[in-house]
Formats: sequence, structure tokens, C-alpha cells
Amino acid sequence: MCYTSSTDRREVKTLIEDYINAKKAGDRQFRQDVNKNRDPYLPVLDDLLTTEIANNTEPVGNIEIPLSLVIGTKTKSRANSFASNFMPIADKNSEFAYKWSSLFEYQIESGITDPVKAYEYMGMFYIEEGNKRVSVMKYLGNPTIYASVTRILPKRTPETEVYYEFLDFYNVAPIYEIHFTRKGSYHKLARMMQMNMTDKWPSDLVRSLEGAYFRFSKVFYENGGQNLDFSAADAFLKYLSIYSFDSVLDISGAKLENRVHNIWNELLVESRPAESMVLNQDVEQKNYILNLLSRGPSYSEDKPLKIAFLLAGSPSVSGWDREHEAGRQYLQETMNGIVETWSYVDCDSEKEIVAAVEDAIEKGAKVVFATSAAHFNTIVRCAAEHKDVIFFDCVINTSSNLVRTYYGRLFEVKFLLGILAAQLCDNHKIAYLTDYPIYGTISNLNAFALGAAAIDPQIKVHVYWVNDDWRKEIKKENISIISGYDVEEPNSENREFGVFKLEDDKITNYGAPIWNWGKYYEKIVAPIANGTFDYNINNDQSLFLWWGLSHDVLNIKVSKDLSYYTRKTLSTYKDLLKKELISPFDGELRSQNMVIRKQKSGRLSDHKIIAMDWLNDNVVGEMPEYESLDEHGKALFEISGIIGEKQQ
Repeated sequence: MCYTSSTDRREVKTLIEDYINAKKAGDRQFRQDVNKNRDPYLPVLDDLLTTEIANNTEPVGNIEIPLSLVIGTKTKSRANSFASNFMPIADKNSEFAYKWSSLFEYQIESGITDPVKAYEYMGMFYIEEGNKRVSVMKYLGNPTIYASVTRILPKRTPETEVYYEFLDFYNVAPIYEIHFTRKGSYHKLARMMQMNMTDKWPSDLVRSLEGAYFRFSKVFYENGGQNLDFSAADAFLKYLSIYSFDSVLDISGAKLENRVHNIWNELLVESRPAESMVLNQDVEQKNYILNLLSRGPSYSEDKPLKIAFLLAGSPSVSGWDREHEAGRQYLQETMNGIVETWSYVDCDSEKEIVAAVEDAIEKGAKVVFATSAAHFNTIVRCAAEHKDVIFFDCVINTSSNLVRTYYGRLFEVKFLLGILAAQLCDNHKIAYLTDYPIYGTISNLNAFALGAAAIDPQIKVHVYWVNDDWRKEIKKENISIISGYDVEEPNSENREFGVFKLEDDKITNYGAPIWNWGKYYEKIVAPIANGTFDYNINNDQSLFLWWGLSHDVLNIKVSKDLSYYTRKTLSTYKDLLKKELISPFDGELRSQNMVIRKQKSGRLSDHKIIAMDWLNDNVVGEMPEYESLDEHGKALFEISGIIGEKQQ
């Protein structure tokens, strides 16, 4: 390539107009940055690096790199010739301006083919040689530029783990544009694509993913995505949890834009899930009959509020579904004819969930309760398409503006069961059976362990997951007191629920949780039926109803064979919990690896209890890896799974 010198200026005078236009864009960006107290020049990589990091490099080779990720220069020598958007700001009569114009002409007539020299650091590119070429290409709107790339590797810290996860992803699917901000997202994307992070992905799949992401991100940014607190890749992953991957490429641009518009509030909530979640433990509850008399009902026997319930299984087989079905029947009977309810059973696939929702809406349902965490992603999609219907899902620690979520504060009852188990135990060992490493199960386990430790400071709680051979293990450990599953299965002789003793193959049950879903549903529905509360929230918020002992929607049942003092101890602790005078998570808290909260730290917030991802220091065992889960567990993990403290 030949460059124009000062003696050739007459030949490029006609190109000065393009330089002036580029400079206007640069000057405009420069002024905006100054007005917002931002550095108006290009970032300089050398200013960001220590000598140790700068020398930790590896070659990437000659590749096409996205110009959107080219954000700065390697050295200071040319940084002040450009505004922060890589547009030029040098005077139009300068040597720089004529050289820029010459490159512009060369690109128009022949095309620039020489690679620029670039350094990649934390997924972004900084140019050492070829800054003007980058500027010209950005001005012309080219999406990529050919570059010889050297990667600079940062120190491996918790803050750089997402980047190292990106490097694993890049090795199997070389796409630079997809930049997540949250740990685990690349693995989640791989699972969505039915691939992994160790074997090379087929080239046609990589191209399809690249095309789908480009198409989605274009719509995302056109709708103002740059103003959200997370990346286009994060939004893309959320979209794929609601709609299929194939749909991004197969549907029209207008339909894709409509879908993004429908779930925009979901993206707002997803961008800051902890801050956006509204914990509503105290929806104002007035006597709904008095409200009907004083205000006039929103619904009546002649015009009842129609409510559909979706059950993942059948009440005749599943204890969980039996309890929710009983809650639905209680609601129907208690609301004196102003509500009409019905249920759909065996809604355990996307097709069946969608069919049930469509049928319910056709029958006039204005409220839909999904009773399984596995329903969540499909229910969000249904809610996006039927915004005149109020949707609920029984799931913990998920964020949605379209679907209100609810669950019980089961950890309170688990704390009491831990107290009970420790009083029954004579060798400082208890077994705890649970299913999957999802939110809620961890706070339940830790509350149980803390309750047991309140009675016996030497107690150890051995945790066994759904696929563990717990019977073999408890024999080896000489454990006889066990915390089993929470609900008794219908028509089953299996008594492995609640706290029980297993001795010589004989099971004796001593205590278990009681779910009162009927009262829970009454508390939710009554304000809707009498027009006092409609569960509408701000566009950037999600609503989670989290009620427990103090709302009489949970309780504990105990054996009559327990001693007077055991029952008295449980009653005392239960009253303190109901009055919120104590919490399992008061004061100092210690995980298996560290001190979570120091002494006199007060009470752990509800948000942190919900998002708990660590195991208490008297728990023996660890969270299972994703690969060890069965298909149902993997599906639940995608919705509300935990990357545990050890894995972090």
C-alpha cells in the first residue's frame, strides 16, 4: 500500500469533505465526553497494564475482528488524534488529515487488505499499528477489520473468571462478539445449543449462532439496549430462555422486534435482578366480604373471577401436586362463588403448558397459577403474549416483570425440624436428603443445620442428593436420624419424609412440614377478587410473594410420641419465628470455606437468604455438578440453579 505524502495533497483535496464529516462526528463525541466528565480521547492499553500482565501474552493469529470491540490504542502516541469513537479530531489542513483521506481513497478504490496490529485484552481490542485504517473503516460502517492479534492474559481472579470462561468458549466457537457479564453464562449457552465447552462446535452451527446473535443484537440496540445495565449477550441469553434459538433466524424482522418489545421489561428486570425484586410479604389483607359490601365487588357469582391452575404431574401420583390441588379446592370453596377454578394435570412439557394456557384463556381465565419451577420459562413466554392475564409461578429466585412468583418460607420450618432432629440424635450425626442444587433448597438445608447446631454444637449434617446412594452411606456413617423429603407421596407406603428414624429397616416419623396452599391462594386471590390489589408493579421490577409461619401458610406437624420438653422447645422456637424475634440467619454465619457474616452483623436480608449459594460449616458434603443431574434436575437448574461457593 502506498500512502499520500504532503507533495500529493492536490490529488486528495476532493476527499477532504469526507474527512470533515468524520471530524464532525469526532468533535461531537469529544464535546459529549467533556460535558459528561469522561476522557474524550481513546483509551490507552499501556496505561491499564502492569509489566507483569503486559508480558503475559499469547498469539491469536490473523483474524477478522469486530470493529465494535476496537476501543483504543496500544500506546499514547496516536490516542489524542481521535475522539473516543475513533473518529479523527485533527485539523482538516494537517498532515494527519491528508493521510486519513488517502487511506479513505485507497479503501474505496482497492480495499485495504494489510492487517492492522492489535492487542486483545479482556475481550476488547487496542491498536498498535493501523489506527487510521480502523478510523476509516469505522467511518464507512464496516463491521470488521483484518488484524494480526496478540492476546494479553489478565491475572486469574474472581473478577476475571467470566473472561476465562469466554476463552474456553472461543476455543470451541470462535465468536468474539458474544460477551457475557455473568459467570456460568457461556456454559448455559452451550447447553442451550446442546454442545459443551470442550469439543469444537460444527462450523455451520457457529455461523448460525453468529448470525442469530447479530440479528438479535441489532434489534436490541435499536430499542435502546445500550442504556441497560447488561450486555446484548446477556439479553440474548434471556431471549433464548423464553423463545427458541431457531426462531431468531426463522421469523421476520418485524416479529423478532415485536417479541423483543414484549419481553423488554423482562430484560430490564434481568439487568439488575437483586435490586428489582420486590419482596411482598404483607399484601394488605382486609376481609373480602366486608370489602364487597363497602366497595362493590369486582367479581360476583354471576361474573366470577376465573382462575386456572397448571400442575406438572397428577395429584394421584405427586404429593406436591396433590397439595396444590387441595389448595385450589379450598380456594374455590372459601371464596363463596365469586371465583371459578379448574386445573390442568400433567403439564410437564412446553407443548402441554402452552396448550393449557391457551385453553384457559379461551375459557375466560384472568389468573393463571403455574405450580412448578419447571413451568417458568414457558409461562413467561405465554405472559408476554397475553398481558391482560395475571400469571403466577411457584418458584424462588427468578426475576420476571411478566410473571409474579411465590413460594413459602420453608427455611423457617426446616430450622424447627433441625432442632427436632438434634434432640432425637445421640451420635452428633444427621442425614439430610434433598433433590437438586436450586435456590431455596440451600437456605432450607442451612436453616436445618443451624437449628440442629442450636441444640448440639457438635452436630454434623450429612447431605445426600437425589442420585446419591444414601442408604449405603448412612450405614457406613452409623446415621439413624434422617431429614427426608417434604411431602408424603399419595397412596404410598414410603414413609421417608419429614424427620424420621431408620432403625433395622423400620421407619418412625417424628415431624414434617405442613403446606397450607389453600390459605396461600386465598391471600393472593382475595385482593384481586375484591378489587383492592391487582399485583401490577413498575416496568423495571419483579414481584416475589414469600410467606411463611407468620402468615399461617406453613406449619410443622409433630408426633404425639415426642416428649413434653421436645414439643415445648419446638413451640417456643416456633413462636419466636412467627413473631420475627429470631431468624436462623441472625448474627455470625460461617460457610464451609469462609466467614459469611461477622458477629453482631444483624440479620441476613431476605434477598440474601433467597440467593444463598453456600453450605453451612457443619454440613458434610457439597453441591453436585451439573453433569451429574438427571434431565429433570438439569431443566430446573437452567431456571433456578446455583453455582456453589466451591465452584466459584
